[in-house]
Amino acid sequence: MEQIEQKQQLWRYVPLSDYTVPQATMSRTIKGGIRGMWQRIRVAKKKPGDPQKTESDLQHIPNVVLENITPNPDRQLPAGFLKTSLDERLGAKPNEKFTLLVVGLPHSGNAETLTVLARALNWPLIPAPSAEQILSRDTNWLKQMEKPDTPWVVPALEKCYLRHVHGLALVRQMFEKINTGAMGNGIIGCDSWALAYLKHVVPVRLPDALIAEAFDDHKLCRWFYQLASGRFRKPIHFRQTDKGEFVLPCEPEPVEPDKAGTKTSAFINQLAAYSRGIPGIALCLWRKALRKEPDKTVTDKTLSETPSDIKTTIWVLPWNKLEHPTLPCPISPESSIFLHSLLLHNGLSQSILAEILPFSSNLITRILLVLKDAGLIEENDGLWKVSPSGYPIVRSYLNGEGYLTDQF
Repeated sequence: MEQIEQKQQLWRYVPLSDYTVPQATMSRTIKGGIRGMWQRIRVAKKKPGDPQKTESDLQHIPNVVLENITPNPDRQLPAGFLKTSLDERLGAKPNEKFTLLVVGLPHSGNAETLTVLARALNWPLIPAPSAEQILSRDTNWLKQMEKPDTPWVVPALEKCYLRHVHGLALVRQMFEKINTGAMGNGIIGCDSWALAYLKHVVPVRLPDALIAEAFDDHKLCRWFYQLASGRFRKPIHFRQTDKGEFVLPCEPEPVEPDKAGTKTSAFINQLAAYSRGIPGIALCLWRKALRKEPDKTVTDKTLSETPSDIKTTIWVLPWNKLEHPTLPCPISPESSIFLHSLLLHNGLSQSILAEILPFSSNLITRILLVLKDAGLIEENDGLWKVSPSGYPIVRSYLNGEGYLTDQF
C-alpha cells in the first residue's frame, strides 16, 4: 500500500470526540464584511497591470482538463493512513478481539477507502444484505462475520438496514453478537447520519469509533495543489477574478520576494467552513469555481509540455459569485422526509424509497424531479443521493426544522 508521508498528513483518523468542524475565522469574516461594505460605497480603482478578470472575460474549463486539474482522490492514501492507525491500536493489545467503527461523512469516500484497505490486507469484504434479506431478517448474512480466523470489513453499514418496522433486526443482532463476543474481528464503515440514527433506535453498546479529521483551509490548500500537480510538472497559479489575489497561498514553490506581501483570498477559508471540512463537497465546489481565459487554451498538453518556468493561471470566482442550489419555495413536508431518508441511508433506489416511505409512486417521482431540478439530489448507479453541492443547505435546513442530524 502506498506510503507517502507528506500526503498522509492530510488524512488523520481521530476519535469522534476530537472531530472539529472548520469555522470561518473571525479575522476573515470581519475583513470580508468591511471589504464588501467599502466596495459598495466606492468604485475600486484598478491599477494598470492588475491581474483582474470579470466573469464575462472567462470561460468554463473543459471537463476533460478539469478532471486532471481536480481529479478524484486516490483512496490508497487515506487507506494507508487508516492502516497505520489500526496497527497502532492493535499493537497495543495484540491478543484482544476487536471491532472498530470507522465513521465517514456524506461524500467523504469512507466506504471506498475501507474497500481499498480490505483488498490491500486481503480481508474479506462483507457486502450489504439485499433489501429482501433485511426485511425478511435473513440471519445468514450475519454468519459471514462469525469466522474467527480472518478479520472482515463491512464498508457501508448504512446499506445494512432500512427505516422500516422490519428493517433494523439484522443490525441489532450484529451489535448484540459483537458485544457477546460471538463475532470475529472486524471493521465496520458507517455513515455519520446512519450512526446518529442507530444510536437513537438501537439500544445496544456500539464499538469504539474513528473518523478522518475535517479538511480545514490549510489542508484544502495543500490538497488542491497536490491534486493539480499530480499530473502536470508546470506550476499552476490559482487567482481570484475580482482582485487577482492568490487563492492558494501554500504554493509548491517558494513565493518570490517581490510577492511576499501579496494578499491571499479568503475563498478557501469560506469553502472549508461551508463544506464542513468534507473533502468531496469542497472538491465539488472548487471545481465549480474554476475558470480560464478564452484566448488561452488550457489543455492536458499545455499543462504538461509547456516549459516549467512558464506559469499557467487558473481563475477562481469570488465566493459570493459562486452559485449554490436552493431549496424549493415552499418545500413540502414530504420533500423534507424524502431528503432525510436519503441521508439516513446515504442514498436509496426509487424502488426502496417506495417501500419505506408512505407516499404514492407518483408523488415520489414528482419529488425526485423537483429536487433533481433544484440540484439538491443526483442519481448514480441507480441510487439517489443528496448532491455534494446541495448537502450544506439540506443539512442546515433539516437541522433547523428539528430533524435528527449527524453531530458533524
